[in-house]
Amino acid sequence: MRGMSDSALPPIPPTSPYEAYPDDLAARQSRWPFVFGTVSLAVGVFGFCMQGAGAAFTGFTQSFMKMSGMDVSPPPDVVRILGLTQAIILCALGTVLIAGAALIMNRNPLGALLVRVWVVLRLLMVVAGLIAGVLTIKPNVEWQITMTAEIRESLRKNPSIKEKDLPPIPEREAAEKKALWGILGASLAFSGWPFAMAIVLSRPNVRADIAAWKAARGQSSADLAALEQRGRQ
Repeated sequence: MRGMSDSALPPIPPTSPYEAYPDDLAARQSRWPFVFGTVSLAVGVFGFCMQGAGAAFTGFTQSFMKMSGMDVSPPPDVVRILGLTQAIILCALGTVLIAGAALIMNRNPLGALLVRVWVVLRLLMVVAGLIAGVLTIKPNVEWQITMTAEIRESLRKNPSIKEKDLPPIPEREAAEKKALWGILGASLAFSGWPFAMAIVLSRPNVRADIAAWKAARGQSSADLAALEQRGRQ
């Protein structure tokens, strides 16, 4: 309209409609502590519970099976000791990951340090678990075969269970091959998230954010010290 002044005209868009908004990247990067911390926290809690349950079953196999009305032999000492040791160490590492994830969600630089420590130690435990699993395949398979035979005998006492429904006794060679592939698959699966965490923490924007957290906390500490000094004066 001719009578409309220039100030009444709608403002010209500052950017082209085909140009990306400059704050999109910053907004996306600012969300990584929550997303990364949430997933890491879930992994830590799940791993802690899984390893705790594994340690309990390994240490009290006979008690758990007796609750089901079955008498079975305990695991070999080498299997039991290595299993309990590994589970205890991994539960401790799970606690480190949970603490680190919670601190990262609060943008505390200590959380990044704890997560880095967890990544290194968890990958070392993957290698140790792989070696221990390979070395204990034979006694572990022998125990499984013995335990399956004992379970079959316990189930035969139940008249409602037919012979064809009893669990088959695994063949030793096939069971060892299956156990080996299971160990290799578990090692790859358990190393996946630590590698992903290492990649995330090595990204330039993540390192810059962590450095900013350190600077902000250092400034806050300096300000607090200055206020305390003024109060004493």
